[in-house]
Amino acid sequence: MDAPGKEFALAGSLGAFQNGRVQRVLRRDLAKLGGQLIENERVVAVRQDGAIAESGRLLPCDYCVWAAGMRAPAISRQAGISCDECDRVLVGADLRSISHPFIVAAGDSAHPVAPTTGAPYRPSALTAAVSGVYAAEQVIARTRREDSTV
Repeated sequence: MDAPGKEFALAGSLGAFQNGRVQRVLRRDLAKLGGQLIENERVVAVRQDGAIAESGRLLPCDYCVWAAGMRAPAISRQAGISCDECDRVLVGADLRSISHPFIVAAGDSAHPVAPTTGAPYRPSALTAAVSGVYAAEQVIARTRREDSTV
């Protein structure tokens, strides 16, 4: 990911990855990208000025990427975002929420609304990786457009 001049942090835990080798690779790659790992902080809310951790700590951000694991979190529905019966965010072909277009959802948290089938993505690491890359490209493209208007 090439995001010059952009800072980012990962809040949460790498504990879901039981394999120590996987954790080491994730830590190494995050450090290479200049990212910060904020461990043992669970994000419970997202506001315009940042994410709120369970501890009450504000994690300031302009963009929030919420990685939720193998199931869609209920927070999307609770926040008033259009979701399916499994709490997956209803998205268009660009992975943007149909009810809140500034929100991008990917992987197991997204349910694309396809004109022909409307079928959700098959839950898999490959699906998450491919749609995650596309979602990141969407956010980076939007960031560059916003930066160019300043």
